Amino acid sequence: MKRLVAILTACLLLAGCAPAAAPSGDSDAAPAESETAQVTLPTASGGLKALGQDTAFGSGNSSGYYYLSTLDCGASLLRYIDYATGQDLPLCSQPNCSHSGETCPAWFAYSGTSANVYATDEQVFVTFNGSPWDSDGFAEYREAALPRVLTLAPDGSGRREVARFGASDAFTSLPAAGDGTFYTIVTDYGEGEGSGEKRIAAIDLATGKVTTDNSVQRREMRIVGAAGRELVLQSVVSDTLNAYAAYNVDSGELRELYNSAEPVSAACRDGALILLETQTGTLRRIQIATGEETTLSTDLFSGRSLDFVILASVTGAGYVVQAHEDRTAYNFLIDQTGKTTRQELFADSTDPRDTMRMLNIFAQPGGDYLVAPSRSYRTVKVPGSGAISYGIDEPVHAFALISEADFWASKPNYRPVTRLE
Repeated sequence: MKRLVAILTACLLLAGCAPAAAPSGDSDAAPAESETAQVTLPTASGGLKALGQDTAFGSGNSSGYYYLSTLDCGASLLRYIDYATGQDLPLCSQPNCSHSGETCPAWFAYSGTSANVYATDEQVFVTFNGSPWDSDGFAEYREAALPRVLTLAPDGSGRREVARFGASDAFTSLPAAGDGTFYTIVTDYGEGEGSGEKRIAAIDLATGKVTTDNSVQRREMRIVGAAGRELVLQSVVSDTLNAYAAYNVDSGELRELYNSAEPVSAACRDGALILLETQTGTLRRIQIATGEETTLSTDLFSGRSLDFVILASVTGAGYVVQAHEDRTAYNFLIDQTGKTTRQELFADSTDPRDTMRMLNIFAQPGGDYLVAPSRSYRTVKVPGSGAISYGIDEPVHAFALISEADFWASKPNYRPVTRLE
């Protein structure tokens, strides 16, 4: 069964890191093509924020959570969960709107490529990620199928396209933003899927000017965090090992943070890169600004045989690890002392084949977590090649808020979010 979750066209793992020379030069965005060159990136004094770190499904800010729902014919509807009112509704203020066409500010036409939404307190970004290996899609949707970045106000107003890239390009990373600039990684697949030069792209949100740096070429490179004026880049060293480096967006310098000798799963929070050794359970915390490292031994594997171990979330109370034990997927909660508790909260599902039912954290507003204690699926028709549509199973989450204390105590004291159409 095909699941639709709004994920990046190629959300990659990543490779080694070494110092790179500072880029030089200049480049402007073109309507359908983007120059690949070493250039001077915009200089600013504030900090950067990595976007979309909670889940690939959507993105939250301090007021609410944004996500895209797929409609029949492949169009996307931008929905918003208001933390204050507890409502999940289309991001549209027009009275009596059917949310079914271009007159609706929350409606986005299908363009033959995947889309994602990312939010800050100041603005919301919608990216269309490109699909350069799909010649049929580009032939049908033309410029609409190009990688594009759109911005809108948090209330959904003022939508505008700020940049687009070439027909052989695709966005291959979660982005970051700060000081009026949007950062992402663009890969040129001019020689087909699996090939491609990577560019760290900086988009000036006021002017739409694009500057790129191709001095860092690492296997499956993506942004996994940010701190100060640095992006945290993950890359793949081998099939099981990753490397992490800090890239300065002003100078183009690359500073190594960690080369793993053990398989690790990573997350970033509060200016630190947190690494879970997935075979030992040891947690490493590396301060991005200084490189200072501390370790925490845990009892994650004490008396347990675990598979498919990942660090799913880092919270104020500790670390949420997802893994399979006895062929069942669980959350394992590691507190700040390294003590592990298996959580017994699960999401209900209408599909008996839905085995990944541990409770995911979609966002962390204040002292609460946004979760989905139940989900169902509906079949929507999406255009395929040759004017043929195919059905996909679209997840419909029944969202709720739960206090951090209740989540960690496995107490199902949910405060349901009301879904409005």
